[in-house]
Amino acid sequence: MLSKGVTPENIVVISHGQFLVQKHDKTKLRKKMGIDKEALVLGTHGFASEYEGFDKVIDAITKLQNEFKN
Repeated sequence: MLSKGVTPENIVVISHGQFLVQKHDKTKLRKKMGIDKEALVLGTHGFASEYEGFDKVIDAITKLQNEFKN
């Protein structure tokens, strides 16, 4: 980042964020976001890079679409 011209005072390192995650009521979140209580919900975090395996997740979702209509 420094080599791209970002000054040190503008750089902040946040360790994975696991300490920043808050617990929420899943039922309330589904209602707020308009997600059916029976719908399959997939959540993940990480870098959207090849080694994280997002391509495998997308393939799996495609295969599961017929099984989970919502």
